[in-house]
Amino acid sequence: MSVAEAFKRLGPVRARTWALLALLAVAALVLLAPGVRTSDVRSETEARLERVLSEVEGAGRVKVMVFEGTDGQTGVLVVAEGARDVSVRLRLQKAVQTVLGIDNARIDVSPMEEAAGGA
Repeated sequence: MSVAEAFKRLGPVRARTWALLALLAVAALVLLAPGVRTSDVRSETEARLERVLSEVEGAGRVKVMVFEGTDGQTGVLVVAEGARDVSVRLRLQKAVQTVLGIDNARIDVSPMEEAAGGA
């Protein structure tokens, strides 16, 4: 007997009740399961990107933030000392695109604010 047939035999109210219970059980398992959380993974991704991107010629210091929206789409903000130079900005954007496999439109590379008294 298939799952669909089993639900038909239970009737509409009981089938919905069982479906809701199953959904709640899965949600509880996901929330209570041990392991790495999304924020931990994102933080590690940010740290790794910062290390790699700071090695790009002309990039200087680099800060990275990775965002994940409710629809699962990822966006990345890169702030780099050398991003005022268009060629550096394009290299940083291409590197993020290659590493994360996301569309260019979801990557913003901005120049880092200069420290007071800087050049």
